[in-house]
Amino acid sequence: MTEAATFHLEMTRQIRAPRERVFDAFTDQAALAVWHCPRGMQVREASADARVGGRYRLVMDAKDGEQHIVGGEYQTIDRANFLAYTWQWEGSELPAGVRTLIEITLTDKDGGTHLHMRHSGFPDAATRDSHDSGWQSVFNNLSDYVDAEGSAGTLTVYGDARSTYVRTVRMALEEKGVRYTLKPVAPHTDELLAHNPFGRIPAFSDGPIDFYERAPS
Repeated sequence: MTEAATFHLEMTRQIRAPRERVFDAFTDQAALAVWHCPRGMQVREASADARVGGRYRLVMDAKDGEQHIVGGEYQTIDRANFLAYTWQWEGSELPAGVRTLIEITLTDKDGGTHLHMRHSGFPDAATRDSHDSGWQSVFNNLSDYVDAEGSAGTLTVYGDARSTYVRTVRMALEEKGVRYTLKPVAPHTDELLAHNPFGRIPAFSDGPIDFYERAPS
C-alpha cells in the first residue's frame, strides 16, 4: 500500500452469536467456504492458514458464471477480539498491485457480538464505494451462518399479511426455502416509510439493504 491510498470503508453489524463463533467464522477454512461471498454467489474454493504470516484465498462464483478471486495474508490474530488481514483481488477487480487492509473488531453487546470492520487502502472513492454493497451482503451471509435464526435474522418482509402483494412475496420466499421475519406494518406509517419512502407494501430488507416498489409516476 502507498501513502496516497487513504480511502477507507467502515461498517458495523450486530450479530446474535458469541464473539468466539463470529471470530472463528473468519479464520476457519470450512466456515469461509460456507459464508464468505455475497448472497446469490457461492464459494468454489477456500483455503486459510490462520496464523500471522499465513495466507488465505477465496474463489467465488457468480450466477452468470463470472469468477471472483481474492486472497491475502493474516497480519494480526487476537482470537475473539481482533483480526487484521490484507485483501488483494486477482484479475481486474482492482488496479494491478493494489492491496488493501481489513481490520475486524469484535465486542460483546446486547447478548451478541458487535462487529466493526475497517477496510482501508483504496486508491480512490469510486473503488471504495464499489465494495460497500458487496460487504453488506457478505455480512448478511455471515449472520445467516452464525445466527440460529439463519436468514430470518436479516431478511424481513414489511406489510400486512392479508395483502395479496405481501402474500406473493412470502410465497416466493417459501418456495425457495428462504427463512424470513414478517413485520406487520400498515401502508404509509412511519415504520414503513423508514424502509420504503413511497409508503407502499410490501417492503423487503436484507440487513441494512432495503428493496421496494416505487410509486407509479
